[in-house]
Amino acid sequence: MTRSGRMRGRARGVVSGHGLVWALAGLGAAMAACGGSEPATSSTTEAVSTGSSTGSGSTTGADGSSDGASTTWVIPDFGPPPPSQSATCATYVACASELGVDELDAIEQMYGWDGTCWDGDAAQASACTTTCEQELSTLVMGLEAMGEPVPEVCAPPAYVPWAEIEAMLEANCVTGCHEPGGEDSSLDLSDGAYYAIYQVASDQSDLYLVDPGDHEQSYLWHKVNGSQGGAGGGGARMPKGAAPLTAEQIDALADWIDGGAAMF
Repeated sequence: MTRSGRMRGRARGVVSGHGLVWALAGLGAAMAACGGSEPATSSTTEAVSTGSSTGSGSTTGADGSSDGASTTWVIPDFGPPPPSQSATCATYVACASELGVDELDAIEQMYGWDGTCWDGDAAQASACTTTCEQELSTLVMGLEAMGEPVPEVCAPPAYVPWAEIEAMLEANCVTGCHEPGGEDSSLDLSDGAYYAIYQVASDQSDLYLVDPGDHEQSYLWHKVNGSQGGAGGGGARMPKGAAPLTAEQIDALADWIDGGAAMF
């Protein structure tokens, strides 16, 4: 199995569960937008009714209004998507399980797909990923020292931090193009680039710009790789009017996406 195929299968299973709330938040915002009004923000989701109701028999229409009362949907401000299990920690857990280590239960409780590592913020998730990298390396070196074969599931995945991808986009794709007033300002990467690309639908193809866990289903990767035509899109290769990204940069973007496209 290729590196991208192995990472794609592992990361996709990891991301989907934690992405549910994020997806629902986007759906709620889209429904509010269809109503023509700007959604309000709140720390909780609630429906606020104003005016007088005609009684318990009143009904609510598709536009959110009801007999004798109007309803305003308050859409919560969820902030960034919550951290999800990193590819490095997924590999560490799988390797520990394959080798039958004594502390497997504790490892799964902390670093598993629903482990405590992913209940906090990005800093905590990043610290857990660093620990997983170290522990995985210890397991592999122990096997090698004893002359034992290293199972394929223990092969360390490539880890690319979001900061590296963000810097690459800023240096190559923002000025004169993906910024307010730029040639393609519809995709603004000058401020909050992560939110502009993470599970955001492309306007040139049926793909997301970034589909976490699968770079071959991510249109942003195709645009910098020059394969956008085969992905149902078109237009010029990114960065437009400049030298293409290096093979190393394109691979780094693929590795970041295949690793779950985390914001750490």
